[in-house]
This record gives sequence, C-alpha cells and structure tokens, in this order.
Amino acid sequence: MRECEDAGQKFTKKKIEQALIAEPLHRRTRLDRRYANIAARMRQKGLPLLTGFKPQENVGPNVAPIIDRSIDNYLKGLADSSQRHHCRLDCLVKQIPAEAFKEAADRLSKGEDFKFSSSRDYDVAIGDMLLPPKKLTALASEIWFGAALRSYNFVGAENSEAFKKIRSSGFHIIAKNKQPNINPESEHFRQEVEKRKKQLEKPPKGNKKPKKHATKSEQYERDPSVVAYAERQAKGICQLCLKPAPFKTDKGRPFLEVHHIVPLGEGGEDVIENVAAICPNCHREAHYGGDSAAIRSKLQII
Repeated sequence: MRECEDAGQKFTKKKIEQALIAEPLHRRTRLDRRYANIAARMRQKGLPLLTGFKPQENVGPNVAPIIDRSIDNYLKGLADSSQRHHCRLDCLVKQIPAEAFKEAADRLSKGEDFKFSSSRDYDVAIGDMLLPPKKLTALASEIWFGAALRSYNFVGAENSEAFKKIRSSGFHIIAKNKQPNINPESEHFRQEVEKRKKQLEKPPKGNKKPKKHATKSEQYERDPSVVAYAERQAKGICQLCLKPAPFKTDKGRPFLEVHHIVPLGEGGEDVIENVAAICPNCHREAHYGGDSAAIRSKLQII
C-alpha cells in the first residue's frame, strides 16, 4: 500500500482488508489496531507512513519484534531478488474475481496501453490474441483493488495462484514453446497462409473436427488454407461493415482477421462456410459487443 501511494494510486482499503481477513489474518474481524501497530513500527524505523493510518502510541513488547521482522523481510525482498518471496501477496491474487480478469482481458485486447513486463514462458489466449499472464493479472488487480500488483508481488507459473485464477475465469494459458497454428497473425502461420494463396485452385475442405493441442490447456489448430481462401474472397474488404481494411501490414497485406462465425469452442467447424474475413473493430464487436448474436446471424447469411 505504501508503494501504491508513492505511485499516486488510490487503493481500496476495504477490499485489501477483506483479502487479508480471508487468508493470513482470518481470525480477525477488523484490522485497524494491526494497521496502527505497523504504522508505529514504521515510524520507529523512520519509514514514511500511509495517509490516514495513525500510529498506535504503545506497541506490545511481544508484537513489536514480529512486526519489525516482517517489515525488514519485505524491504530485503525489494533490495534482493533472491529474497522476493518476502514480497509475495498471493492472498490478494486469490481474491480477484473473474469479472475483473474478464474486464482486464477486454481492455487489453482492445489495445489499452497498460505498462507491465512481457511474458517469457507463457501466454493467455484471448480470442486470436496472446497476452502476458502477469500483465493480465496486474491489470485485474488494479481494476479490483484500485492499484496494480507489482511483478514481484506474485508468481506467474504453473500451479501459481495467478494461473489458477486466470483459468477459473475461463481463459487458456499456453506455453510459448508449444503454440501450434492457433494464432493466425503469427509469423509462421502467415507464411503458410501466403504460400497456400498461391497454391489454391479450389475451395479447401478444411477440418470438420479441428485437432486440439494439449499443453496445460487446449487450443484448436487452424487450417491456413481456410484463412487464405477467406482473405482472397474478401479482397481487402471487411465482410461485415463492407469497408476497406483499416490498414496494410508491413508486407502490404490488407489487415483483416478471419473470424469463426460459430466459435470452435462451441463446436464450430474450421471450414470456409464458418469463417468471415472482417476488420479488427468488427471482430472485437463480434466477440464482445452487445449485438454479437445479431452479428453472428448476419455473417451466417453472407
């Protein structure tokens, strides 16, 4: 909370208190006295105090050394990366609800500029996008608590609380070294699409039952031929709003996204009859808009 205040972030004290009571301080009903004791020891150490947290005048001789040790360990974790476990706040991660993760995913997929470290080993699949798991978790914490957790406050790895919360919120996490043809904008997939465009002589059959690749989660394998056919049929025009692609890539390709009208996760087929090449704005609306059902119906008769 001290770090958040220094960064100008306004955290929600009540929600943080509820998270602490739900986990490490579950025997407590109010934390005012605990906050006051911590503030007193911080003052004793010459550390800046939190606004609105008045120090307790007298801290018991048995309690003071426990608080001092906790403060010292946290500061040690900030100074020494090998001691970062002292800075872990998994109790806060556990309390972030699914709706906060979903809002974070929606905002990041729409291009919100949220500064956070990139991912080295894993990605979260959001539609056709891949996002860093810790970045998603940090924004979700900002949405819920009013302040983003720092990268050293939680772990982003298998069996971590962050990954458990992301998965329970309905998202898939994929290891970077095990990502097959699931991202139609990856360099490898685009190379296949461009190659198929030159080879196609008739509409491809596609896959009525797309393969799933299992890592710790499951993603569907996309057929580059289906994407190639849809893009060639669209000729650079969004098949929903009928406007030209909003821009061209550095390769000169009109940027359209090939959308599954009936999502693969709902039993949709990866075939040309179930896809449409649409602009990014229409694609986001098709997934997240209030009229997504009407959009699906419209695309099915195109």
